[in-house]
Amino acid sequence: MNNLFQLKYKFSIILLSFTSLFISGCEWFDSDGDKTDTTAPVITLTGANPQAIEIGSAYIELDATATDNKDGNITAFIVINASAVNTNTLGSYSVTYDVADSSGNVAATEIRTVDVVADLTPPVITLIGDNPQTIEVDTDYPELGASALDNMDGDITASIMIDDSAVDTSILGSYSVTYDVSDAEDNASETKTRTVNVVDTTPPVITLIGDSPQNIEIDAGYTELGATASDNVDGDISASIDIDSSAVDTSTAGSYSVTYDVSDASSNNAATVTRTVIVGEPQGNTFISANNGTSGVELFVTDGTADGTMIIKDIVPGSGASTPEQYLMIDEILYFSASNENYVRALWKSDGTADGTVMIKDNLSAIYLTNINGTLFFAGHDDRYGRELWKSDGTTDGTVMVKDIRLGTISSYLANFTVYDGTLFFSASDGIHGHELWKSDGTTDGTVMIKDIRTGAFSSSPYYLTSLNGEIFFSAGDGVNGNELWKTDGTADGTVMVKDIYPGIDNSRPLYLTNINGTISFRASDGVNGEELWETDGTADGTVMLKDIYPGADSSNPTSLINVGGTLYFRATDGVDGHELWKSGGTADDTVIVKDIAPGTDSFPQEFVNVNGTLFFRAHDGTTGRELWKSDGTADGTVLVKDINTVGDSSPEP
Repeated sequence: MNNLFQLKYKFSIILLSFTSLFISGCEWFDSDGDKTDTTAPVITLTGANPQAIEIGSAYIELDATATDNKDGNITAFIVINASAVNTNTLGSYSVTYDVADSSGNVAATEIRTVDVVADLTPPVITLIGDNPQTIEVDTDYPELGASALDNMDGDITASIMIDDSAVDTSILGSYSVTYDVSDAEDNASETKTRTVNVVDTTPPVITLIGDSPQNIEIDAGYTELGATASDNVDGDISASIDIDSSAVDTSTAGSYSVTYDVSDASSNNAATVTRTVIVGEPQGNTFISANNGTSGVELFVTDGTADGTMIIKDIVPGSGASTPEQYLMIDEILYFSASNENYVRALWKSDGTADGTVMIKDNLSAIYLTNINGTLFFAGHDDRYGRELWKSDGTTDGTVMVKDIRLGTISSYLANFTVYDGTLFFSASDGIHGHELWKSDGTTDGTVMIKDIRTGAFSSSPYYLTSLNGEIFFSAGDGVNGNELWKTDGTADGTVMVKDIYPGIDNSRPLYLTNINGTISFRASDGVNGEELWETDGTADGTVMLKDIYPGADSSNPTSLINVGGTLYFRATDGVDGHELWKSGGTADDTVIVKDIAPGTDSFPQEFVNVNGTLFFRAHDGTTGRELWKSDGTADGTVLVKDINTVGDSSPEP
């Protein structure tokens, strides 16, 4: 028995010596004395849980990681079971993740829920129009809109939420407008943002104060009449106007330009406005041609009173008429054209006395007399050259032709003289190009054609040349647009049509162009309202009808436009009062008849002239015949000066 026990005991010792573990207290150890691993690994899911997948799309495994306290990273041994997922059927599915370490410890199973849903794609917003969007200050904000498309719902533009609450168009600046939308599954689009820049691009406007042209007596000193400037944002910026009157020389008779410029806070430059300053000798009297019933049509002078209206000289003695015309005053000397007893015209001058009224050059018909810095320029006609450009210093020897534009005895028929900045602009024909636009600096070489507006031998026929803000405005036809309003800066490229007032080949026929307070007033027809009063600032948009005086398709026929002290005077009819004296201050409301001189018929005022702010003209009141009148712009101040010919018409030409 003892032997058997001993045998069993020995066997147990031998068995334990080969076992891999033995127990010490509550822990297990291997044969080397190391502790045994009983800790399970840990699985961590990566990505979303639950995971949403759009129906019909492929299942995308988001994976997981596994770590063990002994084996470390055992991610590679994870067993993933996604067999239950069916992406073609809406529903909720489970994907399991399992792993065991090298000691056989099994991790707790991780489960990812996979939701197969109908729509996960957000809609897409597309902005319409500019981004950034630029709008003018103080204008309404125009929403340009956007479109929205969704893969399931289609066009959901109507559901876009637009937030433009931040935009303030009354204040310059940069603002944001946002666009958002969600589809039926509440998938939100990416927010779209439009930048809205509120800017100021409107230039300020300069308005002259006082007369233009401004008449100054020689050596009297220049007085600045001033101007105002207003801006849509900055308001009154008159104090910022830059006035350049450096060209004015009050010691020398002539025509000068004063310029006015200003910019607003946004650096928008106003259109330069120019005031013409005419420096001349004191002119208390006005020279006219008239017939007193005894001497024929001769040279008269008037101070605006009956007693002060008298003949200066009976150039053709007796009842014959010299018919003086084309008056121009330079340095207290009156230049004019007159005929002898044989009706041959000559160039004359007068100091206002009979003895001082003398002929300068015989057999020279002079028209379009023009003063350029004290020198007389005119269109002169003689038998050798026809009508060409001449100039005179007031002496016979100093009266010479500037250029024979059309060689030989045939006339170039130059006409429509106007002066700007010492340059003479006119129309003429050289026999090759037709009647076109020319300019001259007073020399032969400096007398050139500016542009062949109607190419070839055809004529564009420029006429009524008038200066405004450094440009010359005129009427012309290019053979395509009819006779319309044009302008030039003195170059071919700068000679362009302002506006096709009567569209197409028909003629608007701009007539009587007159510079008045920074605009050009003229007569034209647009084919709808007849011949009416128009104005232009030199732009197409700024060329508009001022007033339809004779409403409808009938014409008021404004004629003899003249600027007197900043007021436009002219002859017109409204269909009620006949052809009478009218005036305009630049608006439809202040374009009115001055006086119905001949009630029930036509007084037909004409031969308008400005004498120191008073309008002199010829009119017929139905009682005294065609006589000399004057007007201060009021009905009471529009009166007969003198019934020069008490038995008929004196037909004065101021």
